[in-house]
Amino acid sequence: MEYTWDKLQPALTQNHHYKNCHTFKDGFSDDEIQKIVDIGRTFEEKEGRAYGENMAGMSGSRNSAIRWLRCRPETQWIYERFETLGKLANERIFQFHLTGIQDPLQFTQYGPDQCFDWHLDFERGPLSNRKLTLVLQLSDSDEYQGGDLQIKVAAQHFTGPRKKGCVILFPAFLLHRVTPVETGTRLSLIGWTAGPCWR
Repeated sequence: MEYTWDKLQPALTQNHHYKNCHTFKDGFSDDEIQKIVDIGRTFEEKEGRAYGENMAGMSGSRNSAIRWLRCRPETQWIYERFETLGKLANERIFQFHLTGIQDPLQFTQYGPDQCFDWHLDFERGPLSNRKLTLVLQLSDSDEYQGGDLQIKVAAQHFTGPRKKGCVILFPAFLLHRVTPVETGTRLSLIGWTAGPCWR
């Protein structure tokens, strides 16, 4: 079948503000970070696993401890802050169709030799509605060596800032990783804003 371009078709709206990552340098204060760490450690610790890591073709190269922070009265304010920052970044930059936070927030701890290799936060099934990933840095940059958050854009790697309290946002369909921690402990809190299936 031959395709004929219809020049009378209306032009699509373009997003001139889009960029692959956005950072709120002071998303949370030091006092708020300490509260999050204290709250996070009250939840059950589990082994961090990549979604579908036992399926064919998945590397499953993840080694970390995680705690799922459910939305409860003591965590409500954290969810609200994540939603607010996600909404602000989305309105300014991404312009995705979002409905709000989908999954429980993930409190993640990496120690020496622990990492999470290249992966997506977007997958079929339960993860197919994820649109934006938000990563909150809970550790001071001098508390650990290595453990960089890297986001892959084409052939280049963007390394996220390590400042405690900053929040890094990027589309869930971008490849990203946490490089191996060499010394110390890296703590972070991850959330995902979701919306209708991409179309």
